[in-house]
Amino acid sequence: KELVGKALEVKILSFEEGKNFVVRRRVILEEEFKHKKEALYQVLREGGVVEGEVKSKVDGGFLVDLDGVLLAFLPFRELSWQRIKNPEEYLKPGDKVRAKVLFFDEAKAKARISIKALEPDPWESVPEKYKEGDRVKGKVVGIFNFGAFVEIEPGVEGLIPASEVSWRKKAKVSEIFEEGDLVEAVITTLDPEKRR
Repeated sequence: KELVGKALEVKILSFEEGKNFVVRRRVILEEEFKHKKEALYQVLREGGVVEGEVKSKVDGGFLVDLDGVLLAFLPFRELSWQRIKNPEEYLKPGDKVRAKVLFFDEAKAKARISIKALEPDPWESVPEKYKEGDRVKGKVVGIFNFGAFVEIEPGVEGLIPASEVSWRKKAKVSEIFEEGDLVEAVITTLDPEKRR
């Protein structure tokens, strides 16, 4: 019913003059799919940039439909340089995304993509911005028995060890900090290569 009244490109299979003729649309769709697949696979092979639509959330990431040709895997850790607590709130089925190809196995028709790979790595500029002894302000983004992680800029976090959160002996990190707290701290060690 949805095709009634629409102009379609078809291939004529048989024709009798003055009578009916038989056409086929599937051949055209198969040819279009083949061209789309060849173009997409070329981009995937080169590790280029693709655009797609989020189809569903799966264990560890999202499946992204690339032009109806292939479902690519977008891991949660490849969404952003920033820590994302709830990936389901960051992306939803139907959202359009633009991402860089990280991995492609043509034989298995599998691809892994990354949104954050299109953005500059925030750790690359850390050596110019910070040095040991600097006082920095940031937001507590994670609390554990061994310490608290503080985001000093999007994608750059530092650890305040449990032994450094208070002068009180045996003070629990969770008694001193809550997630979202703004804190000031001193950088005691800095290792951009290890992203610490």
